[in-house]
Amino acid sequence: MKLIYLLAICAIIFLPSCKKDVASVADLQISGFGPAAFVGGDAISIYGSGFDIDPEKNIVSFNGAKGEVATASPNRLQVIVPTLTTSGNLTVTVNGKTVTSKQRYSIVNLLQGTYNDNFILTSDKQYLLRGDVVFKSKLIIQPGTVIYGEKYTHASLTASDVDFEGTAEHPIIFTSDQPPGRRNPGDWKGVTISAVQSGQTAIPNGIVQYMRVEYAGYFVLGNTTQYGFNGPWWGAALNITPTSSSTYKYLQVSYSASDGFSFGSYNNVFGGDGFFHHLIAFGCAGADYRIHTSGVKAQFGLGLKDPYYANPDKSHGIVNFYNAGNMNQLSNFTLVGFNPDARNILNAGPSVNGDAGYGVKIGTSYYPDGSYGGGQDNFGLFNSLIAAGMKAGVVIEGTNDYNWTNYESGGNLQVQVRNCFITGTAPRQLPTQGGIFGHPNWRLVSTPFLDITTDPKFALFASLNDTTRQLSFSQSKDDLGIKDLVDFQKLNNPGLTLPASSILINSAQFPPGSNVFSPYFDKNTTWVGAFGTEDWSRPWANFSPQTTNYNNN
Repeated sequence: MKLIYLLAICAIIFLPSCKKDVASVADLQISGFGPAAFVGGDAISIYGSGFDIDPEKNIVSFNGAKGEVATASPNRLQVIVPTLTTSGNLTVTVNGKTVTSKQRYSIVNLLQGTYNDNFILTSDKQYLLRGDVVFKSKLIIQPGTVIYGEKYTHASLTASDVDFEGTAEHPIIFTSDQPPGRRNPGDWKGVTISAVQSGQTAIPNGIVQYMRVEYAGYFVLGNTTQYGFNGPWWGAALNITPTSSSTYKYLQVSYSASDGFSFGSYNNVFGGDGFFHHLIAFGCAGADYRIHTSGVKAQFGLGLKDPYYANPDKSHGIVNFYNAGNMNQLSNFTLVGFNPDARNILNAGPSVNGDAGYGVKIGTSYYPDGSYGGGQDNFGLFNSLIAAGMKAGVVIEGTNDYNWTNYESGGNLQVQVRNCFITGTAPRQLPTQGGIFGHPNWRLVSTPFLDITTDPKFALFASLNDTTRQLSFSQSKDDLGIKDLVDFQKLNNPGLTLPASSILINSAQFPPGSNVFSPYFDKNTTWVGAFGTEDWSRPWANFSPQTTNYNNN
């Protein structure tokens, strides 16, 4: 039965996983195999040509250890991996001819189920998450450790007491188990750092630093009875319940099928104030940063969209909703959206503009089940750059117009957006596009945006922020010096730093007594946006995760 089960996995799942990396000898060749990370006893598929249809006449070796060829055709072998072998390149021998794959595989250590004891993942090994993996005691991950999420079981990892201390030279990597060139957003669920309640407070998570999460996340639209409602469900690639006295820094999420980062409560446990800094959300289909808790403080965050990838619930930069507690305060963020003219794809074919969203969305009118939701939000965004917005640059939403009323109200609960530069936004086209600053119509979905051009808040927003700079490739306009960042042609090697001539270099403001004058923030920062003249993404971040080979151990 186990053999039948493993072969079924091969036939259904691994066919699209092979990588076209051809190794050949005369008419015998290996074009690829999948997955690229596995454990002894797993079934894999090897693709190529010149194989014998008699399984016994094909010899497959994994670093000298012979695998069991279960089925064979001229173009595919289904093989059971031997239990005693190491990572490397596999060989196939047929009728005296031998060929070695160019593609490498990784023999990994299997993580499965629930672990109640303290656990350490070491960098001299690689690991495979199978199904939902839960650590109920302390989990330590050493710098440089690679952990794969299994596509077939849509794996995930959940922990609350963590010590994920990657370094700039040796970051911790969570990625898909599929080979380079065949990874897809949503291959696995992702990572959740939850919190444990102790009395009235949450126990600190610990340390999460220098870590990448790739090709995870999930988005469900329609009947989601598994979660008890019908509607959209966001499964971020990296979910964190913020806790005070914890460290969260130098984190990257790439190509999530849903949100990149999600800061909120999980398992009905609410954390305290948490400080995050130096964050990157790259190519995420949902929101780059979704905040549904209070007391989040964050500085230096990049959200860089792939204009050919978004989910149908709209792909935003920052979404903040239903926060009536301590203000969520964010400073020095850079958010790059979907506007084709500002991304240099105006004549490059259709992108996903229909699913493109806002640069910043404050508040919500509806819960995922479709019912009215969203109360008053306590949110502030400062010293940030919002570029290439499609549906709108910044929007303030919320049932009964609570947030609109509280915009710059000076009350205990208010919405602030100050000293932000908004550029390259698609022109206002009411009622479907809100322009630089928009007010969605929560009462009538068929009229998405209201005309607020005569509202005093419209003029107030313009006076508190810079909305006049142009960004247009068709008109050769780049008033802020960010064309190398927003240019889609440079997506995998973006120009993150600012030229010395950019007005952004010396435009940050941290007025004493204001909400941005936070003890969490580095107030010596002079620039607006995530990056000044130094690139803090090097060497730990990766903007080419699709082609990166992690099987070189």
